[in-house]
Amino acid sequence: MKGFIDNKFRVFLSCVLLIGLGSLLYSPILSFEYVWDDTLLFVDKVSLLNEPLSWELVSQPVLFGTSYFRPLVFLSWYVEFKLWGQSSAVSHAIHLFVYLLNCLLVYGIARIFLQSCERRELKSLLAASVYCAHPVLIETTAWVSGRFDLFVSFFMYFAVLVYFSGGVKGKIALVGLLYICALFSKELGLVFPFVLYALWMARFGTGNSLLTNTRRFVRENMSLLALLFIISLAYLVLRSYSVGGIYHRGISWFYVTEAYFSDFLPFKALLFYVYRLVLPFLSGGALHPYEYYWTGIYESVLAIAFALMAFIVVVRGLVKNERPVYWLILAGLFCLSLVLHIIPLTIGENLGHDRFLSSGLAFFVIGAMYPNYVGLLKRIKVRQKVSIGIVSGCVVFWFGMVALTHHSFLNVWKDEFSLWQESYRVYPSFKPGSYNYVYSALKSGRLEIAEKVLLEIAENEGFGISEQSLYADLLVRKGDPEALRYLEGLEVALPKFHNGELPMYMITNFQVTPKQLGGFYSTYASALIVFENDLEKAKEYNKIAAWYLEGGEMLPLLYQRAAVDYLLGKYNDSFQQLVVISRWNFAHKENLVAFFETLVEKYCKNKKSEEACDMYLQRGDQWTRIESELHRGLL
Repeated sequence: MKGFIDNKFRVFLSCVLLIGLGSLLYSPILSFEYVWDDTLLFVDKVSLLNEPLSWELVSQPVLFGTSYFRPLVFLSWYVEFKLWGQSSAVSHAIHLFVYLLNCLLVYGIARIFLQSCERRELKSLLAASVYCAHPVLIETTAWVSGRFDLFVSFFMYFAVLVYFSGGVKGKIALVGLLYICALFSKELGLVFPFVLYALWMARFGTGNSLLTNTRRFVRENMSLLALLFIISLAYLVLRSYSVGGIYHRGISWFYVTEAYFSDFLPFKALLFYVYRLVLPFLSGGALHPYEYYWTGIYESVLAIAFALMAFIVVVRGLVKNERPVYWLILAGLFCLSLVLHIIPLTIGENLGHDRFLSSGLAFFVIGAMYPNYVGLLKRIKVRQKVSIGIVSGCVVFWFGMVALTHHSFLNVWKDEFSLWQESYRVYPSFKPGSYNYVYSALKSGRLEIAEKVLLEIAENEGFGISEQSLYADLLVRKGDPEALRYLEGLEVALPKFHNGELPMYMITNFQVTPKQLGGFYSTYASALIVFENDLEKAKEYNKIAAWYLEGGEMLPLLYQRAAVDYLLGKYNDSFQQLVVISRWNFAHKENLVAFFETLVEKYCKNKKSEEACDMYLQRGDQWTRIESELHRGLL
């Protein structure tokens, strides 16, 4: 009885320590802002804040042109925004809570799989602590759009814990429900049946024939496997119906030859993830472009050799079926299987991302606890005390490096500018990173930094369309009239998708996105208002900008259009537009209000005699009415 109580107390104490460690590491994220794809996924999607709940609302593809189907995460954002509004503090608090739950689930799983090990409790706590502190979780935990990986990890871990725990009533139904939740969080959930097989073999199937134990697994889990198969089939049908297909990219012979035999992407991706698992201390940004990783012929050969050696070692261990550690490694590899570039990925020009390790990390770290490292050192004639000292020193060193890594890189995710500043520091010639760095500098008012980086780009590589658009935006923000001449020249050179000159699918040939083109035409409209006072032409380019944008991306244009109508003397039109906009809920409304007021102020510097400007300067009735509606809903 005493031992049972002592054991429960140790488990409780371990859980408290894990919660304390996780809170210590990640409590700073509560002050972080929305960054990167947060804008595309939900900040600009005002429908999540303003429309009634519907299947179409939560089942929409994650990004335009993709078939990523993740309705449970969108439902979580919908409920969150309805209850607490769109607050980055609340979003990050939810992430911290789910992350801590994941740490506890990993501890529970470790206790099950390390049952036969000496010092089981210590090793289980160490495994969960390594998971909790591992820097590859920074991206998933500190970035709100990392919720896809955070949720799928939670439901997979929960399902594993339920399956391998005794005395759970309705186990099959509960595992099936958690599997559905994992699938609705991210398509990675599809690998769960394979993960379950690998973990079952690690727990029950070692020591006998691989084929015999596989048959035993199928026989003992026939009902569960049938349920998982039916759920998988129904999921694929629903996915195809909701987003227009099972997957938005096909595997062509061209892709195979390029990715497998020219760029060796699957081999390099595997090496990249091993490198991030073992040495996650060297960088912590959002991007990992494959042009920076093992690009030479000798490095490529090394990557292939490493992948083949790792494959042979793991397969040999699985065939011999003597040690659970190989099955745990296989479970982790199953979690990585969809992001090894075996199939085409939509992740820009990146080799991989840290967040893709979130689910498999638990199985890798639990597997790392199996070997008796002290015993291995004793085999090579190292004294026991020295062996213990070496192992303890390695553990302390690893956690020390982790603490430094968190201190250095966690704050990279605190805001848009910090995130892209780090990416530009590590990969200065990677165009998506440099573009986002300049764009975030402009948005945050750091015009000197934006100008410096743009001049460096012009000197080293020259301007593409996107960089020219940024430079024009810089000139407008600086109040330089030369901006208008620059914009006119660029407008002539731009492809005219909006008037049918070119089909939209050719936009990728110009290395520019619809959002960038919409931003250019919006900037041009603002320049026409400020420098030429040409309101009609500004309205024309505002409409062109709208052609390239959708959803919440249109919000700045709506405010710009309302400002133009006010300056044209169309007070009722402007007012009615603001009536509609002001009743919508969305983040950073105060910035767009300031944008409206700035356009009016700068226009009226040169047109004081006009009625609209006279109203603005004298705070007349029409302006007072507009201003009141403009500020409605602001705190």
